Amino acid sequence: MKRFSNKVFCAFCKLPRNFYNKKHIRWTNVGLSVLCALLTMFIIWQTFEPVVLVFFVIYLAIAEVFIQIRWRLSVVCPHCSFDPVIYIKNPELACQKVKNRLDLRKDSGDLLLSSNDPFKNLPKRKFPSQKKTVGLSKHI
Repeated sequence: MKRFSNKVFCAFCKLPRNFYNKKHIRWTNVGLSVLCALLTMFIIWQTFEPVVLVFFVIYLAIAEVFIQIRWRLSVVCPHCSFDPVIYIKNPELACQKVKNRLDLRKDSGDLLLSSNDPFKNLPKRKFPSQKKTVGLSKHI
């Protein structure tokens, strides 16, 4: 049986989280929509009616909306608020959202008692070493 969610690591803070890999409806959702439409039809009219197709389409649309919302909410990291979908479209906006979230998290007291500290796994900026520039100035 397929798993509904996978354990993945955030691309930014490298903390584990759950990710729902199902982005659209599948045949099981279509079958359940048919079943719900037939059940609704028999509850209301107690016989076969062509209105069942309207209920079927409505249930399919509801299933698609809920699955897409669940997928979209699972993409965002709950620890640092990194969103890869926004990062692909606008990296500056994604960077600003992460900075805002980390600033809020730093100011709150929740970080002190949390085992999921996004600050300890953040990528470090590498600056040019001062020793290399000092060493070059001695030889010139």
